Amino acid sequence: MNLFKRGFYAVTRKPIKSMILASILYGLASFLVIAVVIYRQHEVVQNEIRNQVGAGFRLELSQEDAISREVEYGDIYGVELELGGGPGFMFLTPRGFHTLFWGDIEKISQVAGISTFNVTAGELELFLIDLESVTTGGIIIDGNEISVRGVRNLQLLDEVAHEFMTLQEGRWIGADDVDLTKNSFVISADFADLNGIGVGDDIQLEWRDMTPNIILDAMERKRFEVIPLSGTVVGIFNVERPILGMQERYALENTFFSNLDFTERAVVKRSQQGEVHALYDYTLATFQIENVDQFDEIRAEILSLDINWERYNLVDSDTTLQRLSADFSGLEQIGVTLFTATMGSGLIILILVFTFLIRSRTHEIAILLSLGIKKVNILLQLFFEALAIFLVASLLFVISSPVILKFISGSWLNNALEAETLLMDGMVISGAGGLEASISEYFSEVAVTQFSITFETILSVLGAMIFLIIISIVLTSIPIMKMQPKDILSKMS
Repeated sequence: MNLFKRGFYAVTRKPIKSMILASILYGLASFLVIAVVIYRQHEVVQNEIRNQVGAGFRLELSQEDAISREVEYGDIYGVELELGGGPGFMFLTPRGFHTLFWGDIEKISQVAGISTFNVTAGELELFLIDLESVTTGGIIIDGNEISVRGVRNLQLLDEVAHEFMTLQEGRWIGADDVDLTKNSFVISADFADLNGIGVGDDIQLEWRDMTPNIILDAMERKRFEVIPLSGTVVGIFNVERPILGMQERYALENTFFSNLDFTERAVVKRSQQGEVHALYDYTLATFQIENVDQFDEIRAEILSLDINWERYNLVDSDTTLQRLSADFSGLEQIGVTLFTATMGSGLIILILVFTFLIRSRTHEIAILLSLGIKKVNILLQLFFEALAIFLVASLLFVISSPVILKFISGSWLNNALEAETLLMDGMVISGAGGLEASISEYFSEVAVTQFSITFETILSVLGAMIFLIIISIVLTSIPIMKMQPKDILSKMS
């Protein structure tokens, strides 16, 4: 009888012991799979971040420089006023103090290798005429107040790139919408449904000077007159994921996206003295490149431009990718820790189990040795038996894999990540309210929900389990294999 038949009969002869061993192997394999899946999840999140971030640059204002300029010009733009019954100080910046200069944006956009660019303007709070804003559950405002954000190319906006919003009807705002006779609006489906508005309809708005009286008095000026505004709806979007911690007027449901020059040419307020006061700033510019291989050359060319770089931060996609990826290093740590712990405890458990099983078969092994069966063949038989039981355990694992994946994506991993102090710094997105926190939450959701067991994962676990089985059988068989058949039988008698 060959070793395969002997192994098959040995497995089926004592089904209880075989089932116990199968359960142990199933448990070890499951924990190893969980460890490998979590470890590989770091790569999954990296790929998702890479796809969402893309290849390019972000031009942002330097907060350090802004603070420094405020201190420098404090005597000019600082206003003293009474706050809460005591003296106070407020820095009232003029237009352009906190803005990206359009000339600098154009210089970067003309660098060879830049394929396209996008610019967003600061949000402008406006009031609806005969319409209502959407109740979102955020910080309550007046029931007819919304925000308008000018954008050069809405399709390149972070909210669209990260799929916070998707187009339902019409089109996105584009560079061609600048300098048109009418303003263009892209609004949310929630707002459109609430007010019965569709593509092609006009919306009437107005800007009101909401500056507190105490500041007006400190500035020695009177309140600006109300300015009527309007625009035509060219697109409607669905809100796929709300942005965290937003006031209702800044929520996506109540945000109008308009042509970039909306506030530039419309919101010019004149006081009774005839002075011009425009509230308008460019808050963010992004640039995409054609060829990733030219990334370093393009970056060097941009930094060589005649631009006051103290005013800005140039954040490239590699920096953003590294920063976001580092936030999820806890996945690797958890995966390595769990894998190491499972391998170590698994080896100890299997050594104890095989020690018991082999000692219970000492008489059988002695007889086989007496019949001239080589020791290596007996070891191979034991390995075949364990492997056959492991294959049964693997079949059970495949059947129960959905439950295991659900276990991984449940609260267990969230608690584990918190224990590893997983930090979510997120992307720095100027003028976007809580988008930074929402993007971090999105990648966190990907990290703890979008799991899959790949073929490479199965091979990794299979190799690790075979390694554990071989080492355990060899170590537990050494004492008996060193003895002669006569010695084993005499001791048993």
